[in-house]
Amino acid sequence: MKQLLTLILSKIIAGYNLMNVEIPNLPYLIHTSVPDSYLPEIYSVINDFNRYSSFHKKYAEISPSSTVSEGISPLKTVSEGITEQTIACHLIKVTPFELSGSSKIEGVYMGKKNQWLSANVTISLSDKFENYPNTLYNVFLHELLHTKGLYHSKESRSVMNSTLILNSNFYPEYDSFKYVFTYNDLLGLRAY
Repeated sequence: MKQLLTLILSKIIAGYNLMNVEIPNLPYLIHTSVPDSYLPEIYSVINDFNRYSSFHKKYAEISPSSTVSEGISPLKTVSEGITEQTIACHLIKVTPFELSGSSKIEGVYMGKKNQWLSANVTISLSDKFENYPNTLYNVFLHELLHTKGLYHSKESRSVMNSTLILNSNFYPEYDSFKYVFTYNDLLGLRAY
């Protein structure tokens, strides 16, 4: 069933496996678990993403009232009647149980126009990036692109075909560079 759902919710364009889910373009809320030291890299990723918005037609922003301390209310299941008026939320948080980063897209349901819609998006980042700003940048950029509709890519050097190497204590092995958008990353975003 999970494989069937993956096939239904994805399509392949420009070397990318794209999510076939409409994700609302909402501001991201920053959870209180995110340390202040993470904020410069988070804002840097948002700014770099928006620098190309005229090409890929997407936009990302941090909510002006962005700090939240409570978790997102549990989503209703389809049987409980998710509707297009369901409150949606994009959340950025830090967790000690995360090895690198992850993106969770929740509340997927069929909209009135027979398209798949998503209610909530959560980006989780490792708490081990405090002294690794380039790694934090790279992981957050990769996860942000997931929340903008991209799965992984087969294109070498793309943001969505990246690897994070951790040492035995689960800290990044190196922190030497930041990823930049490749033409294929931008094509994938534009195609979505």
